[in-house]
Amino acid sequence: MIENEAKKLKNEDYRMLQEIAADKHKQEQQEKKEKQEELAVSLQLAWDKEKFLHEKQERVQDKRIEQMNRWLAEGKSVADVGLLLEMSGLAHPKEPSSLAQP
Repeated sequence: MIENEAKKLKNEDYRMLQEIAADKHKQEQQEKKEKQEELAVSLQLAWDKEKFLHEKQERVQDKRIEQMNRWLAEGKSVADVGLLLEMSGLAHPKEPSSLAQP
């Protein structure tokens, strides 16, 4: 009888250890999944930002080209068009290092 009780206790201990291990594994898997989801969201946001900035740059470039073509169609010289682009703010922005130079 004592041996049966000892076996029952041993089996219960073993089962509890298995449940604890399974719970721990499940929790680790859940944490891993959450981290992967956070990373996926972060990567998607970064991708969306890059896409937005690229599209914005393309729109600015399209406006620049349209305006250049209008001025050239009006008979303005290439030098005048370059000057007009700079004055209108449609010219390519200068590099920060070149702005600092006198």
